[in-house]
Amino acid sequence: MIEEPAGLLPPDGRDGLRRAVEHVQLGGAGAVLTAWRSMISPVPQEYDAIARQIEKAGGFLHVPNSVHQHEGQKP
Repeated sequence: MIEEPAGLLPPDGRDGLRRAVEHVQLGGAGAVLTAWRSMISPVPQEYDAIARQIEKAGGFLHVPNSVHQHEGQKP
């Protein structure tokens, strides 16, 4: 498990997120799991860029509560 201690900085400035993506790229993991989309980035373009990196490496980004975000219940 990799945790992000830096908080909600832009994706470029977050070591934990970078390490998680690299772990997928190196084949050590098949997915990145996060509770909310905003934990990757509240900016849709940044979120999409991270998701593309993970998918390009053969993994997937899983956000179990993403349905609620579309309903406006959580960030």
